[in-house]
Amino acid sequence: LCTIYKHKRDAMLETLEHGLGQIATWSHPEGGFFVWVKLPGILNSKVVERETMARGVDIWPGSAFRMDEREDGHIRLAYSLESVEKSEKGLVSSVMWY
Repeated sequence: LCTIYKHKRDAMLETLEHGLGQIATWSHPEGGFFVWVKLPGILNSKVVERETMARGVDIWPGSAFRMDEREDGHIRLAYSLESVEKSEKGLVSSVMWY
């Protein structure tokens, strides 16, 4: 199971590097099921959520995980549930609207 999750995590990190490497930063988790992405200062995570949801990609704005729900410019991506192919397709389509 760990090998499967490692493969999915590595694929997501590689896709992020190719698509957002010049404009965003993200965590490199050694465990868990999520990657946290820090968006460029001009982007609001709730707007990104709305735009990606319109394209069939489900992300979570970082504000959903804050007690005060304050915008913090982060999004949370899950790599454990979807296939590598679906995750890559979703990330690519999300990057394209930006």
